[in-house]
Amino acid sequence: MVTKSRKIEKKEIFILVAALLISFVIVSMLLYIYFNHLESTPYWVPPKISYEIIAENDNYTIRITEAKEGDSPLDLEQLGVGVVNGTQSILKVEDLTKLFYNTTSNLSFYDEDNDGKLSKGDFFVIRGNIAIEGRILRIWSTYTGELLKNIPFK
Repeated sequence: MVTKSRKIEKKEIFILVAALLISFVIVSMLLYIYFNHLESTPYWVPPKISYEIIAENDNYTIRITEAKEGDSPLDLEQLGVGVVNGTQSILKVEDLTKLFYNTTSNLSFYDEDNDGKLSKGDFFVIRGNIAIEGRILRIWSTYTGELLKNIPFK
C-alpha cells in the first residue's frame, strides 16, 4: 500500500516534470521564432536616387540616372515632391502623378518610359519663380512619409 506522503511525492515529481517540459517547449518555440525571423528578414537597403542637373535659361532639368528601393523601382503613385527654399519653407508640393507632362506648371515631371516608376531617364523640369539657385527639390514617400532625396538647385 502506498502511503500518503509517497502519493504527494509522486504528484510533486509529475508537476515538476510537466513544468520543465512546458518550459522547454516554450523556450524552443521562442528560439525558433527569433532565429527564423532573422534568417527570413531581408537586409533593408535605403532607397537610392541618383541624378544630374542641367541649368539653362532660368530653368532646371533634373534627370534621374538611377532610382531604386533595394532591388525594386520606386512607384510614382507613392512619391511626393516639393520645392523648398533655404529656410525649408515649402513653395510647391504635389503628388508626383499630378505633375505628369504638365508644361504649364512651374514644376513638371516626365516619365520617359511610361512605366509608372521613377527610373533612369525620367526627369523633372523646374521653371519660373521657383527655379532659383539655392532651392531644393525634395522627394519623399507618401506611403511612409520618409524623405528619399533632397536635390539642391546649383
